[in-house]
Order: sequence, then structure tokens, then C-alpha cells
Amino acid sequence: RVRVEAGSRGPGLLHVGGTLDVRLTGGYRPRSPATFRILDAVAIAGHFDRLDLPVLRGTWLTNALFTAGELTYLPPPEATRLMLR
Repeated sequence: RVRVEAGSRGPGLLHVGGTLDVRLTGGYRPRSPATFRILDAVAIAGHFDRLDLPVLRGTWLTNALFTAGELTYLPPPEATRLMLR
């Protein structure tokens, strides 16, 4: 659930709640760090009860969701090869 209150001066207050369901489409899978701006408002109020993010091997960072409206994905580190002689 998302509700936007816009005034005559442009974007307004974004009220959020419920479940945020994020999906990657078209077979897209980030292979390098990727930041997605998904919310754009002067201010964001409320919270999501649940975040449904794509299941990937890496890590989703959500700490900038309510400040910058962004989700960041960090892929897992590449395997380090150890060569023995």
C-alpha cells in the first residue's frame, strides 16, 4: 500500500505500509553491485510490514530505503582460488 500526498509545490509526503514486493523482470540478475531507486518523495512516512525481495545469492541492503528511496544489491564475493605447488 502506498499513498502520496502532493501539494502545489511538487512531490509530497509518501505514506507506505503493508508489503513491498520487488521483482526482477526479463531474466535480469545483477552481477555487480546495483542500486535501485524505487521511492521518490520529499518525505516518507510509515513502514512496510514486510519486504519481499528477489532471492539471490548476494545481500540486499535496505538501510537507504526510507532516506533515499533506494535498495542496493551486493553480489557474493567471487571464489578465491588457492594454487598449491
